[in-house]
Amino acid sequence: MPRLRSVMISGSFVRNNQTAFAAFPTSFFHQLHTVRLFGEPSGMSFISRLSQLAQFTLQLHDSSFHAEPVTSNISTFAVELGPEFSTSTVVGPTTAGGPTVAKVLDSLTLPLLETLELVSQHFPPVLLLWPHTQFLALAARSSFHTHLRSLQLFDCIITQTELIVCLSDLPLLESLTISDHESAADVSTYQPLVADSLLAHLTIRPEIPSLVPCLRALHCRSLLQFDDQVYLNFLLSRVKKGCVFETQLSWLSGHFRLLDPIVVVRLYELHLRGELIAVFEGTRGT
Repeated sequence: MPRLRSVMISGSFVRNNQTAFAAFPTSFFHQLHTVRLFGEPSGMSFISRLSQLAQFTLQLHDSSFHAEPVTSNISTFAVELGPEFSTSTVVGPTTAGGPTVAKVLDSLTLPLLETLELVSQHFPPVLLLWPHTQFLALAARSSFHTHLRSLQLFDCIITQTELIVCLSDLPLLESLTISDHESAADVSTYQPLVADSLLAHLTIRPEIPSLVPCLRALHCRSLLQFDDQVYLNFLLSRVKKGCVFETQLSWLSGHFRLLDPIVVVRLYELHLRGELIAVFEGTRGT
């Protein structure tokens, strides 16, 4: 199968056929560019044989599994929560998916990873409690500070403090995807992530060290509970001659509002100069 580039396979199949799977030559694994493993991650050890070109997606449908430690040189790792996790009810920032993903991260070492994604296959999305301790441990043993360039956390409940701590150890990060969450917005203790304080931390100031100085793209789903001028100041600090900054802002259903007209004019000027790509849109159900 020399032309095979993409594979989707069941975790239980790998686990039940480990001897046959192990007999596949290394060249077979090195030719794969896209691999999706669904179900249980117990058979995930084969990712140690994938090349740096590989993009690996783990689709979780169950929380009862044992993940063996594994080191892999893959460039992209994505975790998708299946609809089975949608039975968990968010009461404050909690969900059954958090411990499951934490267990997966605990088992991994990814010394060449460039992109990490945590997403949901379900709509409305299954919210994932950010596995903060496990991510920091994974980042440390995998040296994320030397190679991680994209972090996509659309379906994660993560606090501003947790995100800032994570970003402080990711100086090469170029693309960040984050989200507020409508289902948690009615909880009295919930604080929107896309807010003035986070945007201020991401704003480059000459007098203090910059957080994620290489950032070239910020994608947000938002309750739009921020000051438009703070958002503009962030973008102005990131725009550089000869370099295009990309921002995508999606408002959550029922939370649309118009941006300040003065800010809109400034954004349009940046766009005309070829310094900014800006996309504003609603999410499903808007």
